[in-house]
Amino acid sequence: MSEQHRQDKIEEKTLRISVTDTLTPDLPAAEGFDHAQIEIDSLRVVLIPREGFEGGMERDYLTLHNLLPGESYSAISSAGDGFMAVMAVPTPLVEWATRHFGDRVSYTSPLLRAAQDSPEGVFIVFGLGTAYITVRNKGLLYAEVFACDGVADALYHLDRLETAYGISRLTISVSGINASATATSMAKHYRKVRTVCE
Repeated sequence: MSEQHRQDKIEEKTLRISVTDTLTPDLPAAEGFDHAQIEIDSLRVVLIPREGFEGGMERDYLTLHNLLPGESYSAISSAGDGFMAVMAVPTPLVEWATRHFGDRVSYTSPLLRAAQDSPEGVFIVFGLGTAYITVRNKGLLYAEVFACDGVADALYHLDRLETAYGISRLTISVSGINASATATSMAKHYRKVRTVCE
């Protein structure tokens, strides 16, 4: 069996789901899967540089940023290239994943993916009522999640980033929910806007 075929077989048995941080998310059947990768679309996430991250302090990191809404959420960390994402995950979701997959579950955030995978320039991933944005110019300058109900919210945030980083000279890459329509609207305000397929 070739290495590529073996990799495909492993991926076929991985359940990949994306959920918002509601306390009672709709979850698919777990039967037939060996692993789960759960992406949390939430405002309750913060990036910590790996060299400054201390395991076991996840609740403290979230509390420091006023992102832990209470005992009904668990503080989970996920490793990325150079960063750790620390996020508040609904405890019922953690319990479901543990019951079905044990330690064969991983959590991630669009913010962590954006920080790792973003090209030079501005990169925005739109979620359900959220937007994850990074600014890169010879390294990561900015990474944040914000509440976003449409183009007006995104443009307001981009205007603030223009003041801080002069982003109008950079390419703005747009991905996620309604990326094409959003990019078209943004192109009326910024010269270099493109859609990136995920």
